[in-house]
Amino acid sequence: MLLSENNKLKEKLNSRFIDQESRIEAIIEIAQQECKNLYEDIINLIDDQKQFTLDSLLTYSPSEWLAKCNPVIVKFIEVLTYNENKNQHQGEKLFKCAVALDAIYSARNLKYVSAINLAASAIKYSLAKSKTVIDIDNHISSSGSFSKFLKWQESLAKKSKPFPKGLTFMAFDNEQKGQRNYLDRNYNTVTFHTVTSFVAFNFEPDNQIQSLEDPWLYEALNSLQIEELFTITPEVQELVNQQLYDYLSIIIDEASEEKNKMINPIDDLIDNHSSNIGRQKRCSNCGMKEIKNSKCNCPQCNTPLPMLSEFQIET
Repeated sequence: MLLSENNKLKEKLNSRFIDQESRIEAIIEIAQQECKNLYEDIINLIDDQKQFTLDSLLTYSPSEWLAKCNPVIVKFIEVLTYNENKNQHQGEKLFKCAVALDAIYSARNLKYVSAINLAASAIKYSLAKSKTVIDIDNHISSSGSFSKFLKWQESLAKKSKPFPKGLTFMAFDNEQKGQRNYLDRNYNTVTFHTVTSFVAFNFEPDNQIQSLEDPWLYEALNSLQIEELFTITPEVQELVNQQLYDYLSIIIDEASEEKNKMINPIDDLIDNHSSNIGRQKRCSNCGMKEIKNSKCNCPQCNTPLPMLSEFQIET
């Protein structure tokens, strides 16, 4: 009798996952048991602000990050993504496992923000300069709202990096790029930002070769060596002349084209701007235009006029 009961229990145990419905019920049961633990793991990640620091993002490793996450969910994703014909959980596939876990965390708690997805959105924003990019990423990959992105960006600039010790090389890019100008409505002024590239290089802190060896080739220069410093070879002189010719040709062609125009675009722009700057208001009732900015009512129909700032927003 005991042997028969044991056989029935074994048969029941072996057949408990025989159909998809039983497997779904088992998954639901396991998920309900791990629900609280998963929520606590997410809260710990939300409270961990160190993951948003620049040093942590630069040294981000999917394997190390997954090792700190809920092991049950991590193992579940690894089993689902297992493929015998591919390298398992390495490189790009390992990163995709981390992204999948991020998606599960964001579905469990809407306040969860993924540090690596936030950094990825920052790269997209630097290229597109669009707030919409951040908002779309936040809905898809839990990268945080635009206000979260701005706070994170400001936090990176709070602590300045110390100037490196030893021999340091600095370089500037002379191709400056002007950003879009905008109107500062507090002071009624136009602001224009100019951006240029800057980079600094330094040796490793333990590399003291510049302190041990003399970097100068000669202690003193003779007259011939001094003369060679200021002597330009014919090849270099030809290259300089060609670059100067190309540069001046563009300026002369543009100046000549502007001079031959009947109306100078810059002068015309200044004249129109000067004449219209004091008469920007218009009446929506009678249609009268170019009303003085100081007028509060329309001179023609005596209709109250909106403030000047409202006209500027419309234009």
